[in-house]
Amino acid sequence: MSALAREIFLIREPGSGTRIAMERSFADKGIAPRFSVEMTSNEAIKQSVEAGLGLGVVSFHTVELECGTERLNVLDIQSFPIKRKWYVVHRRGKRLSTAANAFPEFVLNEAGQIKSRTRGRKRNVKA
Repeated sequence: MSALAREIFLIREPGSGTRIAMERSFADKGIAPRFSVEMTSNEAIKQSVEAGLGLGVVSFHTVELECGTERLNVLDIQSFPIKRKWYVVHRRGKRLSTAANAFPEFVLNEAGQIKSRTRGRKRNVKA
């Protein structure tokens, strides 16, 4: 992971959950990227990575299509993926619709499918 400090990172804007998770993960390992470029969308990051302008840290679901068509690769980096917690919440006392009641099960099912699709997609790329 220390080799990452030499790379240019294409990162989300301040306040982005992905950026916060990335910065926290890097700081925990004493790594500070030498240079980064802020971007306001995952699409801009993906296109910039495709153009060879640097590395990006985004959620897998945002690059799943590009990885499937081999336009982008997920690198096999020690200490990755960065894990985040997600919560499904609703107002206490609110009567939920049938769809709202089914939503937590849908989210858990999708998370499981994404996890299974990410296995075997990492490529070990030597710098």
